[in-house]
Amino acid sequence: MSIRLVRFLLCRILLLTPVFFLGACDENLTDLPSFYLEMGNSYNTLDHGRELSLDKSGLNYFVFSKPIVPSWSVLNVELVRVQNGKLAMRFYFDDEGQRELYRTSVTNKGRMIITVVDGKAIGARQIDGPMEGGVFYTFTELSDDELMKLVASMQESLLEMNRLKKSNGI
Repeated sequence: MSIRLVRFLLCRILLLTPVFFLGACDENLTDLPSFYLEMGNSYNTLDHGRELSLDKSGLNYFVFSKPIVPSWSVLNVELVRVQNGKLAMRFYFDDEGQRELYRTSVTNKGRMIITVVDGKAIGARQIDGPMEGGVFYTFTELSDDELMKLVASMQESLLEMNRLKKSNGI
């Protein structure tokens, strides 16, 4: 084997190790959020997508099958009360998540970002401009009580996942 091939294989193994590790972590932790981009009308027919539905409103979105920000890029979530008195979720992302959110928001104005927790769509937000700073706000269709319980559970799971990432040098 040539040295170039060995280097290539080692790099691939090292790059994929965190993906496999974090995938295993996701299975043991519940209530982890991920964020999907609506495909809209102008998508490539080779793009793979899936349909997500919001239960209460019945709104359906056809989204790309790969999340723009996966669970392992979420650092924390908070519950905030906005000016109109409604509760919203505020998510904080790591550097990778910040970059993806910014890139996606710059090129997809008008499309929706759907928040998914444990495979269930809980909220959607329209992209109204570039989203900088790695902070993402969204409303949900959940009642205030359901939302408070969900956020508390998400915070515990995210704390554990970020602890695992840190202890494994990811």
